[in-house]
Amino acid sequence: MRAQGVSLWLVPDGPEAQATAALIGELSARFGTPTFAPHVTLLGGLAVDPETAVTTAGDLAAGLTDLSVRFEGLEHSGDYFRALVVRVAPDLPILDARRRAQAAFPSEPVGPFVPHLSLLYGAVPVETRRHLAAEVRESAP
Repeated sequence: MRAQGVSLWLVPDGPEAQATAALIGELSARFGTPTFAPHVTLLGGLAVDPETAVTTAGDLAAGLTDLSVRFEGLEHSGDYFRALVVRVAPDLPILDARRRAQAAFPSEPVGPFVPHLSLLYGAVPVETRRHLAAEVRESAP
């Protein structure tokens, strides 16, 4: 499965990002699912050409300062791109970044904002996801 359009991501850095990337890679190898860089999606599925997206996103990024996010816990779902996620608290800095992203891409339809950092993509059975959430809760960075 592939996502459609262009997405704007907040990408972590530092030791936490490395540990999270390692966990994503481990889960991906274990379940035979796609691997991906750790990220929090600000806007997804933008129907813009890549060059416009890069230019507009660059302007947007220049106006954002470093963000810190607060994690609220693990959850799982049947959504392919949210099989296992860490919920991100909808605090003012991330809500402001989202608002700015929406302003930068005003013609794009906007769905609900549920900030999260995915740890696993894929069609994983519910019971497996449930056990995995408990397992990862104990060991996640």
